[in-house]
Amino acid sequence: MRLKTTLLLLSAAPFAVWAQDKTTNPRVTQIVEAVSEERIGETLKKLESFGTRNIFSSQDDPASGIGAARRWIYDQFRSYSPRLQVRYDTWRVKKKGRIIRDVEMHNVVAVLPGTMNKDRHIIISGHYDSAVATRNRGGAGVGSRDEPARVEEHHRVHRFYGRRGGTRRQHALRA
Repeated sequence: MRLKTTLLLLSAAPFAVWAQDKTTNPRVTQIVEAVSEERIGETLKKLESFGTRNIFSSQDDPASGIGAARRWIYDQFRSYSPRLQVRYDTWRVKKKGRIIRDVEMHNVVAVLPGTMNKDRHIIISGHYDSAVATRNRGGAGVGSRDEPARVEEHHRVHRFYGRRGGTRRQHALRA
């Protein structure tokens, strides 16, 4: 329930102007009710099933490690709508600090082109990897973006998802 309340607040934020008149927009209610706490939980469990998503874990194993998680997220985004343009944003990070060796990094990015304004896009991406050895780090980022991405395509919501903090690469994608 707490997760659904959080998603309600996140989903309703763009509609704050409508909330000033103290009534709830029926469309907002419909969208929030479409968010499935069960589905978010299933997403988190699936991400946990890959074992570690450490950036140095397996890239090629079909069932475990960061590569398997990345491919699963890609396939999930692709399954939501033929309109979603899903791709990998790939770059290299040099050895420094917690990065113990040079490593290739990948964001899974889904772009939903505008319907009324073709020059506007919704960009959906999430944090699913970690530079620390843990099973759960980063899963909530994907779980909390994955389900709204599915719901928004169905309801044609015009919204942008950014990521807190992040690398210069992610900031460039948000610009």
